Amino acid sequence: MRLATWNMGYWGHAGTHDAGWRWLLDELSPDIALLQECVVPRWLSKRYTVLFDRAYPHSKRQVWGTALLTNDLPVVPARLEEVEAWLSALGDDAQQKCSAARLGGWCVSADVSMPDGSSVLVVSVHNQSFPIARNLLSETDLTGIKLALNRDVWLLDVLFYFVKHRLARPLLVGGDFNYSRLLDEPTPRGNAEFFDRLESEGFVSLHRRNTVSESSKSKNETECALDPPS
Repeated sequence: MRLATWNMGYWGHAGTHDAGWRWLLDELSPDIALLQECVVPRWLSKRYTVLFDRAYPHSKRQVWGTALLTNDLPVVPARLEEVEAWLSALGDDAQQKCSAARLGGWCVSADVSMPDGSSVLVVSVHNQSFPIARNLLSETDLTGIKLALNRDVWLLDVLFYFVKHRLARPLLVGGDFNYSRLLDEPTPRGNAEFFDRLESEGFVSLHRRNTVSESSKSKNETECALDPPS
């Protein structure tokens, strides 16, 4: 099983976006790809299943969003209803006022059928580079969600607070987390705390386990995939 996560940066690389897609499919040939800041090309082969949601649905200029792609693996879209409900509780118009309070466009999830017949909940997420507005959280219980060393709450904090309850079944979460231990140097700001908390909750970093050498494990976790221990 080959997995890939990639923020394709469409907004800065629109001219080479198609070439990026061809490289992804021809060279990497992933079974599952978790993609962010992308636009799905029209020429994509019917052998691939792609779920896609625009990050800015009301904008004519920003057409990119988040996607989940599988190569010949059956897919059934799955809603993260508990996350959606939490965000909706911030206020009737919070999603219009603050795009960081929208799950749509920043998170795509589905039940993916594996070759052995098992099913895995797969989540492609793009943690925005801006937090949920503090005024929307003034009356919200943030216990277990907010990091002690980070002054703000981010979409990823909310997402993982709820998906940890799904660890009893196969689960894969990955994408552009916009968290990195490097951002804690020289002053800790919650980045290491975030990864340490996930590990303590039972998640396993596939990125650290499979692609990062022992000497650099603490240096590069901006994009990673996580699953429960086998």
